[in-house]
Amino acid sequence: MRCRISLPLATLVAAATLVLIPDTATAAPAPTGLSPKGKRFRFNLGTDVFSLVHFNPDGGGDDSRNRLGFGIGRRTELDWPTGGIGGGVTSLGFGYIFPKVPIVLGAQFAFAIDGVDVSDDGGTTVEGRLVPYFNYMFNASGRFTPFVGLHFGLGGGLYTIEDDIDPIGPVRATTNVIYPVVGPQGGVHIFIVDAVSVDALMNLDYMAPHGRTVIDSDDVDSDRDYDKLGDLLNVAFISVGISAWF
Repeated sequence: MRCRISLPLATLVAAATLVLIPDTATAAPAPTGLSPKGKRFRFNLGTDVFSLVHFNPDGGGDDSRNRLGFGIGRRTELDWPTGGIGGGVTSLGFGYIFPKVPIVLGAQFAFAIDGVDVSDDGGTTVEGRLVPYFNYMFNASGRFTPFVGLHFGLGGGLYTIEDDIDPIGPVRATTNVIYPVVGPQGGVHIFIVDAVSVDALMNLDYMAPHGRTVIDSDDVDSDRDYDKLGDLLNVAFISVGISAWF
């Protein structure tokens, strides 16, 4: 026995099927975005492990200096107060992750105060920097997330020393240094869990420190404009850090 379905009835059944059964694409859950694991913020801590620092004093010549070294927690050389006294050891960062594009906008921050007391001399160093950064990430939803970026910011230092110099008497000398810092960076975030990653990267920092020294005593009082101290290049072949994503 054959069952015949009229054309109007078949049309009605097909239309009802289209209405009642949702399209697969529209029924799929909405994507969380291209940011890592759907997170919006990044908090990180990092330091150089293996780097080369080249400093060329203004005027060049044979006075240039190079420093090559490695170690966990070693100085990053992003600070250059008073010709190389001190320097940042680690830096903290905080960034915002755009939800629909794999981009992080943020800034790295470092600040340190040291007291110096050798024999009868006493002094203080204050150093800091604020360096905004931009990172573009690839394979943002994967466990291994490579990235490339740029950073540009400012840093500076203040070094003050007081001494009693014969026959001048009590002397207070203050050196101020300020510099721009700019350079590229690139590496990979390795996600241990969705909210934590270990970061391995390379970066390059160019700095042009400018400084001045002010001497204040009973017999000497000097104040001069900022002069360029030279050019500094920090090449971090290996930098490591850890990031929290939330």
